[in-house]
Amino acid sequence: MDSPDPNSKLGKVRALAHRLMALGKVIGKKSRPARIEIRVAPLAGAAGPHINRHLLSAFDGPAHVHAPVRVKPLNETIDYDPTDPKRNDFTKAIQQARAHLAKSKADLLIWGEAAATGTTMTLRFLSAAPVEIDQFGYSDAQTELHLPVDFNETLANVLFAISIAATPTQTTEKTQAFNNCLPGIVNTLLDSTQNLPASLTSREQASIQFCAGNTFAFLASHQHIIPFYQHAVTHYQSALTTLTATEQPIDWALAHLNLAACLQVIAERNEDSALIQAGIESCEAAIDVFKHSHKYLYAVAQNRLGFLLYKMDWQTGDKEALKKSLSAFQAALKVFSRNETPRLWADTMNNFAQVALVLGEHMLSPEVLGKAVDACNATLAVRSRRDNPLLWATTQNNLGSGLFMLGKMTHNAATLQGAQSAFSQALEVYEEHGAKRRADLTAKNLNHVQRLIDKGGA
Repeated sequence: MDSPDPNSKLGKVRALAHRLMALGKVIGKKSRPARIEIRVAPLAGAAGPHINRHLLSAFDGPAHVHAPVRVKPLNETIDYDPTDPKRNDFTKAIQQARAHLAKSKADLLIWGEAAATGTTMTLRFLSAAPVEIDQFGYSDAQTELHLPVDFNETLANVLFAISIAATPTQTTEKTQAFNNCLPGIVNTLLDSTQNLPASLTSREQASIQFCAGNTFAFLASHQHIIPFYQHAVTHYQSALTTLTATEQPIDWALAHLNLAACLQVIAERNEDSALIQAGIESCEAAIDVFKHSHKYLYAVAQNRLGFLLYKMDWQTGDKEALKKSLSAFQAALKVFSRNETPRLWADTMNNFAQVALVLGEHMLSPEVLGKAVDACNATLAVRSRRDNPLLWATTQNNLGSGLFMLGKMTHNAATLQGAQSAFSQALEVYEEHGAKRRADLTAKNLNHVQRLIDKGGA
């Protein structure tokens, strides 16, 4: 394969990957990283035992990827075969898989089945670390990777890269191990997905592209590397040329939801309202599926939609988008609850408050601003300064803005003093954590409030 132009997007991503690799080697010399532990269950189905050895060999890994990974086979098959009418249900299979994962003290379990034809296999990934349902590149326990049983080296590299990236690390030492092999994973996945065998079925092609998209989206959000978001978008769009809402509804909807999240990041950086609109349409497509099948993913999609609509107003001045945004957040809040999903509930409530502030100021409406203030106070009942200081400060800052605008409209001195208190507490946290830009903005807001108080609230 020819080397990419160093000035092209691909060339720049690879150059960045090489710099990360060099840094990883320096870090690796300071302390020996822990190993990432992967277990592979024997595949269910008559053809399963015959391909387990070939499956395990994929984790030898590409020569250029120095990954501290140890892969071992399990002795027991996870009792689930979708072709068997007497099979256990999927929930029981997951419970069984989690028990094996805990017993082996591994980071990732790979399990699945081989088709009766003996030509293709289905793989699923189960992580020991909890996976947040709203993370970039989220895939649920039923997400499948389809590969031919006689996969070649290119597909082995794809499987290896996707597996490592599907392993959220729980300790500092394992995070170091993950970071050390990250550059090799990126280059491997870029090369391999551009050279997939022509003999793959459309189902295999779609599953590979979808899982690769999840990998790049996850890496992009954790490593804060913008070009990775674009790679994720490319893979999701490729997967969606084959995935359908009727045959693979959950993967189809997840691809749309994850695509929307990546488009939002790219659009914000480029101030591209067309990408924001594409993200809105992707969210709406996901909502149509999740409202019938998965209430929490439905709520995540509504929260994402609300934020995209808010960004649409930010870029185009479309105030109708703000009203739709509030409706989307309200739909999410009917699912998320303070007791069962406190973080998701607080995040969505804070988003609602932020949009209500903008709309209330535009409409000169004390009523809407009052709702924003109430939403901020509700959020602060969950977010704490000790556990989430910067998020807590963000909500305090929003609360200060709401009380400031409300105090100006109503000429209420007590309300303005509440704004002064909220801004002061936010500023204190920003200064403690070195968030200079936020601290400067909050200090300016605090000065505005103080001047208004000194003038008697006029």
